Amino acid sequence: MTGHAAGHAVERAHALLAAGRPQQAAAVLAPHLAERPDDAAALTVLAYCHRDGGDLTGALEAADAALGADPRYAQAWVVRAGLLARLSRAAEAEHAAREVIRLLPDNWAGYRTLGYVLLKADDRGRRQETYRVALRAVELGPEEAGNHFLVGLAAHRLGDTPTAQRAYERALRLDPEDAATRYNLSLLHMRGSRLRPRRWARAVEGFADAAALDATDRSAPYNLQVMAWSVASGAGWAALAGLVVAVVGTAGARDGGPLLPAVPVTAAALAALGTGWALWNRSRTPPRLRRLLLTLARASGPVRTMAYAAVLVACYDVAAVALPRADALLMGAAGDVALWTLLITRWLSHRALRRRKPAAG
Repeated sequence: MTGHAAGHAVERAHALLAAGRPQQAAAVLAPHLAERPDDAAALTVLAYCHRDGGDLTGALEAADAALGADPRYAQAWVVRAGLLARLSRAAEAEHAAREVIRLLPDNWAGYRTLGYVLLKADDRGRRQETYRVALRAVELGPEEAGNHFLVGLAAHRLGDTPTAQRAYERALRLDPEDAATRYNLSLLHMRGSRLRPRRWARAVEGFADAAALDATDRSAPYNLQVMAWSVASGAGWAALAGLVVAVVGTAGARDGGPLLPAVPVTAAALAALGTGWALWNRSRTPPRLRRLLLTLARASGPVRTMAYAAVLVACYDVAAVALPRADALLMGAAGDVALWTLLITRWLSHRALRRRKPAAG
């Protein structure tokens, strides 16, 4: 195979890898590697093919073969470091990443590789070092979205939410289509968003966009389920507040007192409570995503169950006001059933939802 043909094979394999077709990329490299088994560049691409195909052992063997052919081929050290980190061989992974820095001291690639290796090891005592490494990567490659994403990850681990948010936002300005960055930024927005409508809306939008950009990702759809469940749970607490209003407001009428003005006032208070809760949730949910959240709620057992429990309590609230002369013991027993059904359902549905959480990758 001529040098031009060899280069074409490697370029075509790169293109197939970028298109998510690692097996075909490896097949394109096979004839070339049969003739030139010591081509470090081709062997490194083969390592990426095996990695993307899920064969980490085969990928590591290809990376080692590339380094055997050319110990100074930095890209082979990059892929080796990443593979060793995924195989939980932290010390070897760090050595490989530092070798990239030794070979390319003024290139951002080595620092980014080392940063990801240190993040993967997650040594609490070295989180500040990870952050400094990430900043160095940005200093050397400010135009690289992945470097800003690394700063965001490192700052997030340190608990520096403002810095993490700024870094993720810079990364998205450079690469608006990056699903991982959108997801991580949405996690920050999700934190403390319960009483902050704009953050809640941004979190929902971010998770929805991340899910649309990466169809294989399960974490973003899961977090959308969590947010839908939080709406159902909020409905439950609103209904529970309504239960208290209904019981207190109709207590006099149930004991034989006058119906006016207690019952109409209680009914108005319930209507105001329900309307306020509905408007609050409508205002903080982006219009284009309301149908999506409703679809997720219907498809999710934990969300659906939580919603049913909230509706049960709301029905009791209405019945308590509509039937102010009903037997006090009967209404008290029904209220107890509604209350405990809500509390138990909330606990069980939350546990069921947590069991659906995707494993960290």
